[in-house]
Amino acid sequence: FIFCLTIFYSKNNEIDHAFFRIKNSPRRNPMYLGFVLLIIASGMALQSMLFPLVCSAFIVYMTHFQIIPEERALNALFPKDFNLYCQKTKRWI
Repeated sequence: FIFCLTIFYSKNNEIDHAFFRIKNSPRRNPMYLGFVLLIIASGMALQSMLFPLVCSAFIVYMTHFQIIPEERALNALFPKDFNLYCQKTKRWI
């Protein structure tokens, strides 16, 4: 795996802290970046002039409705660990 999240629980079964480990990945969202590359490759293979528009719309949509809410949730659960992880990695590229 490129990214690993290990969660440690306390005695009363609540999340105590998280350990984010990155292996050879300077990005936080490799799956979404892969989708963007797939959109670009499909657009080029189909010789479509719309793929830049589709790609841009996908990036804006995913950032606003998926990535930022995920980051808020992880930051609420693991403020110290996730902030350190965000400092070491980039969101997209």
